Amino acid sequence: MSPAHGSRGIACAGNWIVDHVYVASHWPAKGDLARVGRPAVGVGGGAANVLTDLASLGARFPLAAVGCVGDDENRRLIAAHCARLGKS
Repeated sequence: MSPAHGSRGIACAGNWIVDHVYVASHWPAKGDLARVGRPAVGVGGGAANVLTDLASLGARFPLAAVGCVGDDENRRLIAAHCARLGKS
């Protein structure tokens, strides 16, 4: 069976996750406090990582992002990430 539109590529389907990573100023001793800064936010998950890596490596074949996402700020972050890669 020939692919649709005569092209072949990779569809990256799976988990699309928005990571919110908080960094502490140091590892506190028991009973001590540490300052926690603002979160670093990034797109992750298996499908997102594969798509990002292939696009960053300059894949010369079509790439497609596939998945279901909600209608919230995290979806907008994922959509913007894919758009930056040219894979919206």
